[in-house]
Amino acid sequence: MVFSAIRDITERKRVDEEVNSAHGVRDLALEAARLRSEFLASMSHEIRTPLAGIIGAGELLSLSDLTPEQRRQTEIIRSSGELLLTTVNDILDFSKLAAGRVVLEKLDFDLVELTESLIDSFAVAARGKGIELALYVDVNMPSGLRGDPSRLRQILNNLVSNAIKFTQQGEVMVRANRVEDTADDVLVRFEVADTGIGIPFEAQGRLFQPFVQAESSTSRRFGGTGLGLVIAATLTDQMGGEIGFESAPGKGSNFHFTARLEKGLEIVRPWMTATATSCFNGIRALIVNDSPSSRQILSEYLSSWGIENAAVGSGAEALEILRLARAGDEKQIVALIDEQISGLSALGLARAIKERSDIKHSKVIMLSAQRAVRNATEVVDAWITKPVRPSHLFSCLLELCRNADGVSTRTIAAPPPSPIDNEPPQWRKAVQVLLVDDNLVNRTIGAQQLSVLGYTAEIVDGARRGLEFVSCRRPDIVLMDCEMPEMDGYQAVAEIRRREGNTRHTVVVALTAHATEGDRARCLDAGMDDYLSKPVKLQSLAAMLDIWASGKLDYILPSGQ
Repeated sequence: MVFSAIRDITERKRVDEEVNSAHGVRDLALEAARLRSEFLASMSHEIRTPLAGIIGAGELLSLSDLTPEQRRQTEIIRSSGELLLTTVNDILDFSKLAAGRVVLEKLDFDLVELTESLIDSFAVAARGKGIELALYVDVNMPSGLRGDPSRLRQILNNLVSNAIKFTQQGEVMVRANRVEDTADDVLVRFEVADTGIGIPFEAQGRLFQPFVQAESSTSRRFGGTGLGLVIAATLTDQMGGEIGFESAPGKGSNFHFTARLEKGLEIVRPWMTATATSCFNGIRALIVNDSPSSRQILSEYLSSWGIENAAVGSGAEALEILRLARAGDEKQIVALIDEQISGLSALGLARAIKERSDIKHSKVIMLSAQRAVRNATEVVDAWITKPVRPSHLFSCLLELCRNADGVSTRTIAAPPPSPIDNEPPQWRKAVQVLLVDDNLVNRTIGAQQLSVLGYTAEIVDGARRGLEFVSCRRPDIVLMDCEMPEMDGYQAVAEIRRREGNTRHTVVVALTAHATEGDRARCLDAGMDDYLSKPVKLQSLAAMLDIWASGKLDYILPSGQ
C-alpha cells in the first residue's frame, strides 16, 4: 500500500515536470517568435527607408532627358532596387506565414478587373523580352466575388513574374476558369503557362521548399529568394485550394492553383447581357496571329459572344480564307490582326482586306504591343494595346458594329494611360498636398514626385510644423510620415482630429516604412484615412491622391473630370 502511494506521488511529479517543461518550451517558442517578428519588422523599416530614396530617385531620373547609356544605368538602379524590395517582402511574408499571423480579408472585388490590371502591370516586362502575354477569364464566372484580392494577386504576381523571368522567347498565358459553382461560393482554377526553360525533373520534388530554386545556377542567372512559391502554396491552402505544376526541361511550365471564393456583390459586365451580344449577329471575325495560344484565347472570347470566327497564323492564310469565302455572304468581316505577324506585313494585309470589293463593310482591328494611341486610318479602324483586355475587345467590337455604314471610326482601345505618361491634368493644381517628414531624402523625393504629378505641394520638416501648417493653411490632403522624433505621425493625426472636432475633416494618408501585418489597421485606428507603404512609387502615389481628390474634394474638380 505504501509502495503504491509512493509510486503515485512519483508519477504525479513526473507528469507535473513534463507539463511544466512543455509549458516552458512553449513559452520559449512564443518569445522567440515574438522577438523574430520584432527584429524583422525593425529591419524591414530600416531597409525600406533608404530603398525609398533609391527607387524614388531612379524613377524620377528616368523621366529626365537622358542619353541611352544614362537611361541604361538608371534602369539598373531601378531594377536592382525593385529586386531588393521583393526580397524584403518575401522574407517578411514568409516569417508571418510561418508564425500563423496572416489572416485573409473578405472583400468584394471584380476578378476581371483584377486580372486585367495584373497583365497590364507586366506588359512592359513582357514587351521588353519580346514575349506574347495573354489573358483569358471564363465569361461564365460569377459577376462579383468576395475574398482577399491582394493576396490572390500576390500569388498571381509571383507566378506571372516567374513565367516572364524564365521565358526567353514565346509566350506567357494566364487563364481563370470556373470549376465548381455552388449557391454561396465558386472554386476558380488559375493557370499560368509559359514556353520557358522548364524545370529539371530531379528538382521538381523540392520546388516548394523554402530558399530552394530549381537548380543552384538559377539564382545566379535570374535572382530571387526561392520563397515565392512557398508563400503562394501557403496562401493557396488558406484559400481552400491546391497548387501544382507540370513542367519539362526546355518545354516550359504550367503552374496552376485553385481558390474557393465566396459570391459577392453582383457586377454587371456588358458581355453578360443578351442585348449587347445581339449586335454581333451580322458579323464574322478573322483572327490573324502568330501565337497559337493567343489565337485560341481570342477565338474563345469571340465564340462566347456569339461571333462566328476563324483563326490563322499568317497573312497568306488569311487571304486564302477570304478568297474562299462564300459568294453572296452578307455578314460583315472584322479582322483582328496582330501587328507583329510574319510574312506579309500587318498593314499590307489590312490594305488587301479593305481593297476586296466583295467584302461588305469590312473592319480591321490592329493589335499592337506598343501603347495604341494612334487614330483610325483608311485601312485600320481601331487599335487595341496588347495584352488584350477582354473588356476593351468587347467595347471595340461593339463600337465598330454600331458604325457598320463603312465610315471609319476613331476607336482607340487602350489601357488607361499611366499618370506619368502624359501631362498631368490641370485640376490637380487646385489640390494642395502637405508632405510631413523628418527625413531630408524623403522630403526631396516626395516634393519632386508631387511636382511631376502636378499637385500643389507644401513640404515641412517634422510633425509639430505639420500641425502648425494644418491649423493655419488647411491643406486638402496630408501625407504624414509615421516615424518621426519628438512627435510621431500617430500622435500628430490624433492632435489634428482633436483640433478639428466635427467642423472639418482633413484627409490624412499615412506614409510608413513598416509593412507587417496590422500596420494599416494601426494607421486607420489612429485616425488616418489611408495608408501607403514605403518606398512610395509614383503610380501608387498618383492613384492614392486621385482617389481622395475625386472622392473628398468634389468642389475642386470641374465638370467631366
